[in-house]
Amino acid sequence: MFKEWLLNKGFGKNTAHDYSLFIEKKFKLFLHESSFSIEQLEHETLMQYIRYRKAEGIGAKTINLELNKISYYLDFKGLPNVAEPIRVKGVQRRIPHDLFTEKQLDNIYNKFPESKNHWTHGNTLKTYH
Repeated sequence: MFKEWLLNKGFGKNTAHDYSLFIEKKFKLFLHESSFSIEQLEHETLMQYIRYRKAEGIGAKTINLELNKISYYLDFKGLPNVAEPIRVKGVQRRIPHDLFTEKQLDNIYNKFPESKNHWTHGNTLKTYH
């Protein structure tokens, strides 16, 4: 059912399968071993899950991806989404660079209009930059 819900939300087949498999094989196993049900899921339960995964040597980036999957599962179940605001720190984000060559940037800069004064209603002067 979760897999079909994801497909209806526009997820690809592989992504829906991956999310569903994670919930069934990893997250539900953790809940079972910890004697929790999905309905009892709270912030502290997720913190225990994060500690559990870190103890297994799982990195912050992977744990954050798993929290995202849990978040979708909670939405599917119609339960409070306690997973949404939780993220593990320490994930470096890649900032795009070298999107334009120096020549392209110069070209864009030279084509950008200079500031112009325009009269508008009621003789109010507005400057557009």
